[in-house]
Amino acid sequence: MSLYAIDGTTNVTVVSGAAITGLYAADGSLNVVQTNGSSLIGLYHPCGAWNVFRSVGSSGHQHPCGSMNVSKTGAFVEGTRKVTVVSGNLTK
Repeated sequence: MSLYAIDGTTNVTVVSGAAITGLYAADGSLNVVQTNGSSLIGLYHPCGAWNVFRSVGSSGHQHPCGSMNVSKTGAFVEGTRKVTVVSGNLTK
Protein backbone atom coordinates (compact mmCIF):
# COMPACT_ATOMS: atom_id res chain seq x y z
CA MET A 1 0.00 0.00 0.00
CA SER A 2 1.09 3.57 -0.47
CA LEU A 3 0.22 7.00 0.86
CA TYR A 4 -2.27 7.57 -1.94
CA ALA A 5 -5.16 5.38 -3.04
CA ILE A 6 -5.81 4.70 -6.72
CA ASP A 7 -8.54 7.38 -6.74
CA GLY A 8 -6.08 10.04 -5.51
CA THR A 9 -7.32 10.20 -1.92
CA THR A 10 -4.90 9.91 0.99
CA ASN A 11 -4.82 6.53 2.76
CA VAL A 12 -5.13 7.00 6.54
CA THR A 13 -4.90 4.79 9.60
CA VAL A 14 -6.93 6.10 12.53
CA VAL A 15 -5.05 5.71 15.84
CA SER A 16 -6.04 6.56 19.42
CA GLY A 17 -2.98 8.65 20.22
CA ALA A 18 -2.29 6.70 23.40
CA ALA A 19 1.05 5.38 22.12
CA ILE A 20 3.83 6.91 20.02
CA THR A 21 3.06 6.04 16.40
CA GLY A 22 4.82 8.61 14.26
CA LEU A 23 3.37 10.13 11.15
CA TYR A 24 3.33 7.05 8.92
CA ALA A 25 1.90 3.58 9.57
CA ALA A 26 3.85 0.44 8.64
CA ASP A 27 1.71 0.04 5.50
CA GLY A 28 2.66 3.53 4.24
CA SER A 29 -0.61 5.25 5.15
CA LEU A 30 -0.80 8.43 7.23
CA ASN A 31 -1.52 8.02 10.96
CA VAL A 32 -4.31 10.34 12.16
CA VAL A 33 -6.07 11.04 15.46
CA GLN A 34 -9.67 12.23 15.17
CA THR A 35 -10.49 15.38 17.17
CA ASN A 36 -13.81 16.92 18.16
CA GLY A 37 -12.73 20.49 17.31
CA SER A 38 -13.64 21.95 20.68
CA SER A 39 -10.20 23.25 21.73
CA LEU A 40 -7.07 24.61 20.06
CA ILE A 41 -4.65 21.75 19.45
CA GLY A 42 -2.76 22.25 16.20
CA LEU A 43 -1.93 19.85 13.40
CA TYR A 44 0.41 17.40 15.14
CA HIS A 45 -0.69 15.12 17.98
CA PRO A 46 1.95 14.33 20.65
CA CYS A 47 2.04 10.73 19.35
CA GLY A 48 3.34 12.01 15.99
CA ALA A 49 0.14 11.57 13.98
CA TRP A 50 -1.89 14.36 12.41
CA ASN A 51 -4.96 15.66 14.23
CA VAL A 52 -7.95 15.55 11.88
CA PHE A 53 -11.53 16.74 12.06
CA ARG A 54 -14.08 14.90 9.93
CA SER A 55 -15.97 17.58 8.10
CA VAL A 56 -19.50 16.82 6.96
CA GLY A 57 -20.61 20.30 5.91
CA SER A 58 -18.02 23.00 6.42
CA SER A 59 -15.29 23.38 3.88
CA GLY A 60 -11.75 24.59 4.14
CA HIS A 61 -8.38 22.99 4.47
CA GLN A 62 -7.88 23.57 8.20
CA HIS A 63 -10.36 23.50 11.09
CA PRO A 64 -10.31 26.53 13.45
CA CYS A 65 -8.87 24.26 16.20
CA GLY A 66 -5.79 23.62 14.06
CA SER A 67 -6.71 20.12 12.89
CA MET A 68 -6.80 19.17 9.22
CA ASN A 69 -10.34 19.04 7.79
CA VAL A 70 -10.93 15.68 6.11
CA SER A 71 -13.84 13.96 4.41
CA LYS A 72 -14.24 10.26 3.67
CA THR A 73 -14.73 8.41 0.42
CA GLY A 74 -18.37 8.63 -0.63
CA ALA A 75 -19.04 11.79 1.43
CA PHE A 76 -16.54 14.30 0.07
CA VAL A 77 -16.78 17.93 1.18
CA GLU A 78 -15.30 20.49 -1.21
CA GLY A 79 -12.08 22.04 0.08
CA THR A 80 -11.20 19.30 2.57
CA ARG A 81 -8.48 16.65 2.31
CA LYS A 82 -10.17 13.58 0.91
CA VAL A 83 -9.17 10.35 2.66
CA THR A 84 -9.67 6.61 2.42
CA VAL A 85 -9.64 4.92 5.83
CA VAL A 86 -7.60 1.72 5.66
CA SER A 87 -7.65 0.95 9.39
CA GLY A 88 -9.78 2.29 12.24
CA ASN A 89 -12.84 4.49 11.83
CA LEU A 90 -13.60 8.19 11.38
CA THR A 91 -16.92 8.95 13.02
CA LYS A 92 -19.11 12.04 12.75
